[in-house]
Amino acid sequence: MGVAASGKVMTNKVIMIHRKEGDKIAEEWSIGTLGLKLSGVRLEQEVRERERLEQELLVARRIQQASLPKEVPERHDPPY
Repeated sequence: MGVAASGKVMTNKVIMIHRKEGDKIAEEWSIGTLGLKLSGVRLEQEVRERERLEQELLVARRIQQASLPKEVPERHDPPY
């Protein structure tokens, strides 16, 4: 489901309905809560990753700005 392991225990509630023909299951319908929970976890992880990237970009921007001259250099044409 695209979710990194967190070490947390998750529970899943499932409803399963079987239609039988004789002694065999002919059809199965099911619904569970795990998909919704994992979607929420994935969203939380994406938010943390975005915040980390924004912080890295801020640091990179500060480094770039610190390497620029404080004033615009003047142009000096060579004498002819």
